[in-house]
Amino acid sequence: MDKTTKTVLIILGSLLVLCACGAAVVFGTGIWSFGKLVQFADQSTTEDPREVAQVASEIADFSVPEEY
Repeated sequence: MDKTTKTVLIILGSLLVLCACGAAVVFGTGIWSFGKLVQFADQSTTEDPREVAQVASEIADFSVPEEY
């Protein structure tokens, strides 16, 4: 191989390694963020019927007019 080919291969290899590291960081932070989102949703919701009824009454507590 001549010097130009080696230089081009070194540059391409370096770019490939840099892109692979960047993709790994983005993928890792994405997984971490998704885990935090799932944890937040799990803590913010409930399946207990009494709590659901209480929250529902706080959101929309109204009486229907007699005309309806």
